[in-house]
Amino acid sequence: MSGHGKFLRSWNGNEFQALSIKCCHTLLVPPMERDLPITSEQDTLARRIRSFVANGNMLILTGGDYSSLVFINRFFHFDLKKTVYDQGPFEKMPEASMPENAREAFANMPETIPQSGISVTTITKDSLPPDTKLIYGTPVSSPVFQLTYCESTIPDEQCQIVKPNGYSCAQDVIPRECPSIRQSGRPCSCGTILYIGYDFVDHHSHSIGESIWDKVLRAAVSVPKIGEPGLGEFTQYT
Repeated sequence: MSGHGKFLRSWNGNEFQALSIKCCHTLLVPPMERDLPITSEQDTLARRIRSFVANGNMLILTGGDYSSLVFINRFFHFDLKKTVYDQGPFEKMPEASMPENAREAFANMPETIPQSGISVTTITKDSLPPDTKLIYGTPVSSPVFQLTYCESTIPDEQCQIVKPNGYSCAQDVIPRECPSIRQSGRPCSCGTILYIGYDFVDHHSHSIGESIWDKVLRAAVSVPKIGEPGLGEFTQYT
């Protein structure tokens, strides 16, 4: 999580529960080779992970292992597809095209960053949702981008039917729907998922010193959250 020396050792338990109901935190997740959470769609943990992001927080996922992609698709209902191989180099997007909250953090980063053998896992651009903002990319894929994930609730009359059967009253919505949803009197809140497709674990197992990808990671951690500090809209995992 954001802040030096702060570690979250498990998705389960009171620590993550406390983080997930309020803004504003950054949670940096290393490759989950053996630690991919296994849970059903309506399990409390699955709802909590989605609510963490929707409450205005930022989740940073790193590459080097297919599990990060599985995690995004499973818990946030995207359909991102891994590019077989993109040799790069990856160009930084023009400032006007980048995520607004990331422009300052990446302002002094290099205009291009390299592929490193096969250490960079990119995502096919055609599989990214329309609201995705690229930070680096090629014509076909991106190794660094930001997704916006939003939640609202179904109407009260529907909630009263599904909730007694163990189903959540929260639902995914696309960001541009939030203003009209709020006008209707229902909550709508968004957070961000920032993907960096570099294999940090493998790099640091056989290399000494800092790579440009370490600087990319530091820039990502410094990106401001888009939520407002305090309790989030989704505190009961309804």
